[in-house]
Amino acid sequence: MLLADRVNEYVDANKPWELAKQAGQDAVLHDVCTVCIEAFRVLTIYLKPVLPALAVQVEAFLKVAPMNFADAARSLGGHQIGEYKHLMQRVDPALLDKLFEPPKVEAPKPGGEDIAPAIAIDDFAKIDLRIAKIVACEHVDGSDKLLRLTLDVGEGRTRNVFSGIKSAYQPEDLVGKFTVVVANPAPRKMKFGISEGMVLAASHADEKANPGLYVLEPWPAPRRACACAEVQSRVGAGGVRAAADSSGRRRLTRVPTPGSDCICTSPPCAPAICLTSASPRPLPS
Repeated sequence: MLLADRVNEYVDANKPWELAKQAGQDAVLHDVCTVCIEAFRVLTIYLKPVLPALAVQVEAFLKVAPMNFADAARSLGGHQIGEYKHLMQRVDPALLDKLFEPPKVEAPKPGGEDIAPAIAIDDFAKIDLRIAKIVACEHVDGSDKLLRLTLDVGEGRTRNVFSGIKSAYQPEDLVGKFTVVVANPAPRKMKFGISEGMVLAASHADEKANPGLYVLEPWPAPRRACACAEVQSRVGAGGVRAAADSSGRRRLTRVPTPGSDCICTSPPCAPAICLTSASPRPLPS
């Protein structure tokens, strides 16, 4: 560093850029440039162990063989150098600071895509989600994507729903399972028949990198429970019935309103959405 400081002082004192503009100063300019080039060569020798790539460029510019520390004691003397090309850029403090900044890590997008824009609760309330039992399931002739599902959502009848899940499920794997269905879309006339709802399923936005298609299945699957004589129950606050089935588990099911059908899982009643407690608390008095 001391040598570099002395060279900088020499350059600043002699100002070769001004000598080049003055008539009759060619010899002085030649001497000053010679001293600067020799100093540049010696500094490169000292820096070669830590800047080897730069040293190779300097050797090409000076038209010399690969340099070593012994060359620092010798001068170039009468020697023709190559055409000068810019070798380095001055360090920008702002760029230097960026080297020490932690890398910015983008939060992963859930499912490979951004969350959809927010909706009002009133919009969400328009969607009628029901637990449905898959009574039957079969392939659809002429379609390589659809399965035909027969669903029971507790209406006293079954629904016909087409779902594009053929690539992930065999019909026999779905029969008897419970799933979640959007129950209130207008019936849709399709090439293969009328579809009366939408089965909830999820997949990654980038299906090639993250293959897989998953039907939403309530877990654990609801056991049969009802408000009939099969169980002993007591009515709690808010119109909720706390019931104990034969297994001793307690579960919650909505109390039937006067004049309505019993809400339970025994035909012809509807599948109930149950909350199972591993360590049930005592029922309220």
